Amino acid sequence: MLLQNEMIIRSHHNVDAMRAVPFGHHRRSSLDLNMKVSPSYDRLEVNKAGHLTGQLHLVWHWLPPRIAICEPELIFTTEEHGTSLTTFYDKVDGHEPTMILVKTTTNEIFGAYCSVDWDDRHRHAPRSYFGTGETFLFGIWPRPNKYPWVALTTGDMGTTSSLFLSAESTLSSETGSMIIIGGGHGYGIHFEDTLNHGRTEPCDTFGNPSLCESRDFVSKVVEAYKFT
Repeated sequence: MLLQNEMIIRSHHNVDAMRAVPFGHHRRSSLDLNMKVSPSYDRLEVNKAGHLTGQLHLVWHWLPPRIAICEPELIFTTEEHGTSLTTFYDKVDGHEPTMILVKTTTNEIFGAYCSVDWDDRHRHAPRSYFGTGETFLFGIWPRPNKYPWVALTTGDMGTTSSLFLSAESTLSSETGSMIIIGGGHGYGIHFEDTLNHGRTEPCDTFGNPSLCESRDFVSKVVEAYKFT
């Protein structure tokens, strides 16, 4: 499990912090790399993913406050469930929201917070977009950063700036299975047919750069979490 233990510890930290601090004052800058965390949290980060110490906790500051007090639960990992997109959908359908984490074979780590149930794809035409403006992309290593919906800052509600999620789980030869997070002149995260390899590009929806040095990547592990 790539990040589960660190995330659970961080969620407990957030519950304690929100109880101790008046509502409206518990959120801190998502770029505060010097925020103090418990020794056990730092130790787990070193043991599980040595180069991530002091950075992984940033993800929790990027989550909506109502989600940041929840515990993450691993519901899919390629290490156990394989790389089939059919299996991925079997595991994530029915859960809202979810978080997708990708670690490449070059140890780059990035992902997405997906605000709606992936099962919503069945309510839309094949390969059309769905989702809400709470969805965002993020990088963890080597460049920690959050890439929210551009309309939150620009007010641009144009067609290409509101392409949040797209998914297809059919096995037909004409379309196949795929996942897209973010669109418009590129796909923020894109898997086609399998989770073995994917592509990340700048996209209009999130105004993000490519989330890894090479736009095409090979996955070392892909995980999905729900929040309880």
